[in-house]
Amino acid sequence: MEKQIDKLRERQIEIFNRQKDDIILPKEIEKYYWNAIFNNIQGRYLEAWDEFQKSYEILKKNKKSEGLFYIYIGMGLIAKEMEDYMGALDFFDRAGAILRKYPDEKRYCILQNNIGEIYLCIRSYRKAIVHFNRVNNLKGKKDKGINGIELLNLGIAYRKLGKLKKARQYLESALEIMKDRKYYKERELVYENLVCMEYQLKNYRKVVFYLAKVLDYMDTSLYIEGRYEEKGELLQILYELEEEDVLIKWLWNDYQKNEKANRHSNCRVICDMAIFYVIKKDSKELLSVLYDKYHYHSKKYGELVKEYQKKSAGFQRKI
Repeated sequence: MEKQIDKLRERQIEIFNRQKDDIILPKEIEKYYWNAIFNNIQGRYLEAWDEFQKSYEILKKNKKSEGLFYIYIGMGLIAKEMEDYMGALDFFDRAGAILRKYPDEKRYCILQNNIGEIYLCIRSYRKAIVHFNRVNNLKGKKDKGINGIELLNLGIAYRKLGKLKKARQYLESALEIMKDRKYYKERELVYENLVCMEYQLKNYRKVVFYLAKVLDYMDTSLYIEGRYEEKGELLQILYELEEEDVLIKWLWNDYQKNEKANRHSNCRVICDMAIFYVIKKDSKELLSVLYDKYHYHSKKYGELVKEYQKKSAGFQRKI
């Protein structure tokens, strides 16, 4: 597991370095901004917040408001990780105000995609679709990667609404765009949604086919981004298919990766493992270990959220 995680970290650094070529920032904040981005992808959210705030203060002092777009987006993403969805929308709103002064198509795509993902998190699927379509309907999109992620998100939203034909159309289109790119986590999400959709339609051969694809990508992301609850439907399908070995391997895999990345919001993974072992009537000693882990991570996550709330409230007073 250690070697696997080291390789995944190398891949993250590679993606991080490629991002540097796509974003042009005022020189005086480059150091702080990229430190923030790196801390964010490594799960060090409070450290990332501090670096974003330093960037903000320098830009305000030098009256360079255009660069604030990326600062607000970064802070919104941290708010999302803390499940402060209204706070995230507020930061994205501020990014939108900057964008109206300094229009840019690629930034517009980034903004609309992020707003749509917040609405996915709070299950406002129709509102999410409105924002994803703002990207999808643009003529001559500059970034195919953004386009692919937006199609994936449209597929997820339509599946949640029960519009499976449209969902399949968008998911398959997303795969077509992503096939030559290193969007491993996003491709896994496409296949996860195809598994759930085909299971609902009782197309069990396709379920098995897409499930094999999901498992191919299982080890390609260092940790689970977003809310773990979205995995619940897929885990239930694995249980109903009696794929117990795959299920428990998946749960331990997810837990270990999250623990290594210091993501204390993985309590749901532990709950799923506990439920599985109760159903299996396996070792009571293991349940005790899982209880201790749940208590530890829930306490740490609570401390993290409280500290974020302090920093966020202090920053909001400044702006």
